[in-house]
Amino acid sequence: MKLCVCVSIVVVLAAAGGGLPQVLAQSPTEFAQTAAYAAAHQNHDGGFAAGPGQPSTLGATNSGLRVLDYVGGTVPDLAGCITFVKDCRVKGGSFAQTPGGKPDVVTTAVGLLAAAELRIADRAMIDDAVADFGANAKTFEEVRMSIAGLEAVAAVSPDFPRWAEQIESLRQPDGSFGEGASRAFTSGGAAAAILRMGMNLEKRDVVIAAIKAGQRFEGAWSKDDGPPELSSSYRVMRALYMLKEKPDVEKLVNFISRCRHDDGSYSSTPGGPGSLGSTYFATIILRWLRLLDGKPPVLETAAFAPMFNGTDLAGWEGNTALWSVRDGMLVGKSPGLDHNEFLANRQAQGDFILSLWFRLVEGHGNSGIQFRSVRVPGTEMSGYQADMGENYWGCLYDESRRNKVLVKASPEAIKTLNKDGWNHYVVYAIGDRVSLYLNGAASAVYREEGPGIARDGLIAVQIHAGDPMEVQFKDLQIRALP
Repeated sequence: MKLCVCVSIVVVLAAAGGGLPQVLAQSPTEFAQTAAYAAAHQNHDGGFAAGPGQPSTLGATNSGLRVLDYVGGTVPDLAGCITFVKDCRVKGGSFAQTPGGKPDVVTTAVGLLAAAELRIADRAMIDDAVADFGANAKTFEEVRMSIAGLEAVAAVSPDFPRWAEQIESLRQPDGSFGEGASRAFTSGGAAAAILRMGMNLEKRDVVIAAIKAGQRFEGAWSKDDGPPELSSSYRVMRALYMLKEKPDVEKLVNFISRCRHDDGSYSSTPGGPGSLGSTYFATIILRWLRLLDGKPPVLETAAFAPMFNGTDLAGWEGNTALWSVRDGMLVGKSPGLDHNEFLANRQAQGDFILSLWFRLVEGHGNSGIQFRSVRVPGTEMSGYQADMGENYWGCLYDESRRNKVLVKASPEAIKTLNKDGWNHYVVYAIGDRVSLYLNGAASAVYREEGPGIARDGLIAVQIHAGDPMEVQFKDLQIRALP
């Protein structure tokens, strides 16, 4: 989750041309409105309320946290929010909607979701939840939410096989789930639950067809024969997202846009009152659609800080015979070298999002962005590299450590490349996850499983050994994450 101490202006970095309907590339103003709307629901006790002036609840807090995450907003009182969520955990390990309240299975699952969003790591909490779900999850909704909560904290349950049998009992002879007008809704919920347990979804194509067939002409879904609304649409879209399948995107996006209000909130149906819960459903569906289309998550531009002042090399160290500042750019110019050279920022970074523009003059040579790296004897650096250059554009390379490409660039990212012009990199380094976006397209996504690999280090830019070359960098912006 991306958190800071102020409400952020946000943008979507979409690739030029094609892609999803324009409403997905929401304006900075629209994102800021939604962020401000959600942030205003936080109370003095740290929790969020379903509506202004109402008491805090765990369900509203989970919704508020996720809305702020998905639109690049911030939690005004992060410490208070953590305290509120912890206080909703009652004796025995279950969660209640309010501190000291009565716990139940669904609310305990919501507690795990909120705890995961806040990165509250508590093994006892997880073990207690596993036991509680095993003893008390009976209905399909309780089982479905138990599975969702456990997935959020990366936990498994010995009850998975039993729950899978219960879900399979809902299957129809044709392979879908549910019947009649509820077929798409039930198929979506059942499919997502099976996939979240890490199990194989039988009759996958039938299930997908059933879900897609349930999309109404208005653009959304319903749980029965009632009017379509965002809550049901969220349920089925989770399954489609996990299955990497798109619905009729234009219809769905248009439906969501009709649910939007001027204050940044969303209603469950067009013309209805805005609510925090419906705003959560809208923002997560739009997020899934962006990701299915290969677009990066939202960037919070107002929360970014410049890494380079545009006038001199203050804060950087390297060979100044090769590195200089020209016209507001960092410039690396090589006469031809038999070794690599790096210009490194002096400030070590842990989790972060980095945004920058780069250009290999005339497309010649090789360079890269080092991150979570260290200096090694001589001129070399060791660590991850967002690579650039022929056969390496968009790849994630491990420089002077494993000395290999960890993830090759996606074909979608390569299609966006301007070899002799300016290109845009966004680097996400969060926990054990590293993601590269090239010109708005997902280029390399990697999860580090190697023991002892550093989660922090220096950021640097490279001149690669070889023939004479020039590389230019501009607009280096970083957001450090807690």
